[in-house]
Amino acid sequence: RDGRSADLSGTWSSAPAAVAVVDPVVVEVVEVVELVMSTETASVASVAGRATVERGGDVSRVNASTVFEAGDVVRVASGNQLTVRFADDSSFAVAGPAELQFVEMNPDAYRIMLRSGVISEAYTRGVATEVQTPYDASLVLQNATGYAGVRPGDRVAFQKLDGELAQVY
Repeated sequence: RDGRSADLSGTWSSAPAAVAVVDPVVVEVVEVVELVMSTETASVASVAGRATVERGGDVSRVNASTVFEAGDVVRVASGNQLTVRFADDSSFAVAGPAELQFVEMNPDAYRIMLRSGVISEAYTRGVATEVQTPYDASLVLQNATGYAGVRPGDRVAFQKLDGELAQVY
């Protein structure tokens, strides 16, 4: 609206929310929404019901704008669900009651400690994702979809649903 135009052939660190085609070559940016997310963080894709995040001793309710960092402990209440998305579009859905901790998030790997509950579907793209358990068992997924479940004091279940790599350690 201010008369500026942009050539969309470059790399953008934000995404246009709406654009109007002025001619086949020039595009006018009507509104720009910042969507910058680091590979060292994860965000909420969806939350149904109650979930909390503990960071540095402070507990807050998870909402659509929550950003998770390494060290965060997440609790999902019974009968509720939380879906988390990483910068590379890898994601996982947690069904409550559940407790997990983001152990590591970097450009090479995501590591999650599932203390209890179910990751009903973990979908990975490129970056390897390790789901650890308190019982010395882990599932590593890369370019794959899988399932992980932990019942405290009882059992651990892993399943590869599809994709390239799913390894249990």
